[in-house]
Amino acid sequence: MTVESALVVRVASVGAVVGLVRRVLDPTAGAGMPPHVTVLYPFLDPGGLDHERIAALSEAIASVPSFSFRLAGTGWFDDRVVYLRPEPAEPFRRLTAAIAGRFPECPPYGGAFGSVVPHVTVAMRGPRSVLSCAARIAAALPPIEAVAEEVLLMSYEPGGRPWRADRSFPLG
Repeated sequence: MTVESALVVRVASVGAVVGLVRRVLDPTAGAGMPPHVTVLYPFLDPGGLDHERIAALSEAIASVPSFSFRLAGTGWFDDRVVYLRPEPAEPFRRLTAAIAGRFPECPPYGGAFGSVVPHVTVAMRGPRSVLSCAARIAAALPPIEAVAEEVLLMSYEPGGRPWRADRSFPLG
């Protein structure tokens, strides 16, 4: 069976309101993915990572120090995805660049986009009117404070088991 994987920074402090909206309007939430900022997707099958690759991944992640950030404000990708913006976003970009530099066979989002926009997805399922309601709810929240201390290697078997954390890698 095909395994999907992602490297993410979990944002546990997202809270109940955003969590409820995500469970209803973000299919990855229903499949077990916690609220997060994606660092690199897709990544390699965790079952195929040897000691050398794990060490390279660990070094790349540790090259970026842990950092505080806040989710303050919303954004849209086209009119299909509502997200919360992390501020500052630059540490997430540095983290993505550090890992992608070590694993050039895994460009962010498969190379589909010219630049990476760090974000926490709130909603991506439903008609525009429903997504607009989710955006208004998210925009009305006070800023959410968080600290990035680790990157999780998450994996998922479509049609099989839900997303799960396979490994944790501390930031420097």
